[in-house]
Amino acid sequence: MSKAKYGNKKVIHDGVIFDSAIEAKYYVHLKHLQAQGIVTSFELQPRFVLLPKFEKNGKKYRDIWL
Repeated sequence: MSKAKYGNKKVIHDGVIFDSAIEAKYYVHLKHLQAQGIVTSFELQPRFVLLPKFEKNGKKYRDIWL
């Protein structure tokens, strides 16, 4: 695997590509907590709309996502 930003190495676990070994380790931790019933669910890198598309003075602006 290639190196990611800040010198981290990408890691593949359960078919998911993580930007670092620490992220992959935390994913495994969350799965363990979910198996115990402590965590009910989690989502990997969800997207959120910070500002929906709009029009101002006749100019159209796209959604702004996080």
